[in-house]
Order: sequence, then C-alpha cells, then structure tokens
Amino acid sequence: MKYDEGNLYEQVENEFVCEHLDRELRKKTRSNGSFCFRDQCLTCGKDSGDISKSKIHNYPFLPPYDESLKDKWIEKRKEYYNELRSQKSDIWWEWYNEYLQSDEWQDKRTNVFKRSGYICEGCGNKRATEVHHRTYDHVGEEMLFELVALCNLCHSILHPDKE
Repeated sequence: MKYDEGNLYEQVENEFVCEHLDRELRKKTRSNGSFCFRDQCLTCGKDSGDISKSKIHNYPFLPPYDESLKDKWIEKRKEYYNELRSQKSDIWWEWYNEYLQSDEWQDKRTNVFKRSGYICEGCGNKRATEVHHRTYDHVGEEMLFELVALCNLCHSILHPDKE
C-alpha cells in the first residue's frame, strides 16, 4: 500500500506554460551602460533576445526592460507549488490515517512490538504502546527496521507538536 502523490514540479510546469501572447518592445540597459532592444513578455518576463537597432525607429520612447516580471512569475509559480503541496499534504494525511487502520499496518505493528519484547526502545523501561516511523520515505512499504516501539512519553518527545 504505497502512497503516490505524483510529481508536483511536473504539475507546476504544466500549469505555468506561458504562450508569450502579451509582448512589448523594451529598451534594456546592459551592465556596461550600453543598451539593446528586446521583445519582452509582459506575463513571464521572458524575452526573445536582442533585436537589431536598425529596425527600431522610436527607441527614445520605449519603456525600460522590466526585470521584475521574471521575479513575479517565479513567485507565482512558488505560490502555486506551495498550494499544491498543501493540498497533497491533506490528501496524504487522509491516506496515512487510513493506512494505520489497515491489516497490513497492524501486522507490522505487532511484529515491531514482538521484536522489542513490548519494551520501549526509547527509554528501555516502560511498556511500548506506539510504533514510530523513523522515516516516512517508504510509508506503506516500510521495512521493520524503519519502525521503533515506543512508550507514549518517548513518542511524544519525538512529536512535540502533537497533543
């Protein structure tokens, strides 16, 4: 029972495809003080490279190249990625809680308790009542060595954010 969240980066790439339909000729000043002309997308900030100065007749009146357009596009992509990740997180927790009710998880849990002799592997004293994932990398297909038997107190130390 493996959770598959899909590739978030791929989803963002597919959603953030700019067709560069809203373009404008702009004057870009280079680091050495010279200038060039670029046809810049007003949505994502991408440009088409230098345009020959001989083709430009009204260059004194052209708006300046806007570097911030790229930054704004990148920021929108990040926001979308974080929104997707948050939604995936909600779905993951729903799946995980369902997994913890499965026979497969109950069998693994029992085996971990047996391996520890029902003694907490954190303090070595109290009765183990919880099975803790040392990593969530393989949840649903975890190996027993990725799980430890813990008492409530030791488990709460590892998850201080839980009540």
